Amino acid sequence: MVPVAGADRQLCETRVGSIKLAMFRTRHIPDSAPTWRSSSPSYGVVIDDRILYTSDTRFDPGMFDFLAKHYTFDAVFHDCQLFTGGVHASLEELRQLPPSLKAITYLMHYGDKVDDYTAKAVEYGFKGFVQQGTPYVFEDSRRS
Repeated sequence: MVPVAGADRQLCETRVGSIKLAMFRTRHIPDSAPTWRSSSPSYGVVIDDRILYTSDTRFDPGMFDFLAKHYTFDAVFHDCQLFTGGVHASLEELRQLPPSLKAITYLMHYGDKVDDYTAKAVEYGFKGFVQQGTPYVFEDSRRS
């Protein structure tokens, strides 16, 4: 992993065969940590500069501001708990994201009552909740 010079958050990039991976710090535990710097180490990944997988993170609009300086996303996979408070972003918090970002965001890492929230997630403008065992394939229009 090679650190990205000038990044205002821990960010490293590498290649695994033809796949480019970038790992960045997320804001996770404890839930009282005010910044990613004061959180325990937790990392998200960007795949080929266009697919964002947040991994474990609390609601962190600054993360998106930071990543937008380096990448343009075709899809975002963001963890989403179904209540507010705790160590993951909630559906209500994620609702605050800009419509253009919500329109490419798939929600994951959710609780068992997800069926009660599916319509609300779509109403809020998200792509919906990911389904276990379902492959998600994204053609890279930039390579055409």
